[in-house]
Amino acid sequence: MLHRAGTASLTIKLTIFSRDIANGAFLDSLRLAFSHIRHTRLLSINLWVRLSHLDDLLSPLKLDPPDILEELRLSSCLSRPTHFSPPFKIAPNLRRSELHSCHTDWKLFYSVGDLTSLVLRDIPVSSRPSIDDILSIFQSMNMLEKLVLIHALPELPPAVRRLSPPQDIVPIRLEVLSHLSLWGFVLDCANLMRYFVIPRIRRVDLQTEARWPLREIELAVSPLSSIISSIFSESDEQEMHYVGNIRQRGGGDAQIAILFPRVPSFSRRRWVYL
Repeated sequence: MLHRAGTASLTIKLTIFSRDIANGAFLDSLRLAFSHIRHTRLLSINLWVRLSHLDDLLSPLKLDPPDILEELRLSSCLSRPTHFSPPFKIAPNLRRSELHSCHTDWKLFYSVGDLTSLVLRDIPVSSRPSIDDILSIFQSMNMLEKLVLIHALPELPPAVRRLSPPQDIVPIRLEVLSHLSLWGFVLDCANLMRYFVIPRIRRVDLQTEARWPLREIELAVSPLSSIISSIFSESDEQEMHYVGNIRQRGGGDAQIAILFPRVPSFSRRRWVYL
């Protein structure tokens, strides 16, 4: 089948279990698949086995550069993160990347400017990028349309109950970002969001927890309001309509609802989930 495919673009999807690593036939199939990495458009690897370094498995990426690779998904289903160095410099056409439970050198992302979608999920706290890393990464991502950070944000120390003064903030414009999803502690989400200016945002998905619900939600409202204000100030009000809800369940059971009533008909509603 691969011989008949010639140089046609390929999709490689792998799920690797512990029994596979000792299976010679499986490893031969793996090597065969990676020998065609130069004309692979999508590479997806789901690990159910503990590998200290995923780089060893993906060494063919460096031996034979993935010239047309557009999408890279790496997922580890184990509690310990898998070490991985993204091949951004040798994959010039990479546009979409998703890392799940991976440990990496986040400075490798600094020179990436062409990603349109970045998804980071369930990054262990010790492996998460710092706020400085995140800001440096996004300063170069001028084409980013979708950003999902689910349990991947750097956490403020538990004793912190306030954010640094607004005058210390240098805003980052994400000109084409339309979808932002953040999951984590509400202060961590607010701390990141207040750096962003996102004039084309269409959807915000915020799922939060709070150590001290009422006070943290109070601090988070201002950056959320700024995001919403940027939506209305730079959008056509005849076309963009939003209903937003902020919900916090837990010990304090606090709930805040924000309603924008300018909706001429139900069929024209657009939603932002907060």
